[in-house]
Amino acid sequence: MQHQEEHRRHEDSREEDASAEAGDQPAVTDSKVSSDAAEVLDDIDDVLNEIENPQEWVAGFVQKGGQ
Repeated sequence: MQHQEEHRRHEDSREEDASAEAGDQPAVTDSKVSSDAAEVLDDIDDVLNEIENPQEWVAGFVQKGGQ
């Protein structure tokens, strides 16, 4: 019985440590995610602008009929 209580206390302290560590890290904000997404979309636009026929180029990557 004493062993179970010690084990339970040890698990509780690990959970407290994990929650404290998670609280120390800054949360990712929506504006940061939006900013990152905008940067990726800008990069895609740059690549597509360099291609002569981007619609045809993108269509070449579309999977057709179980390929």
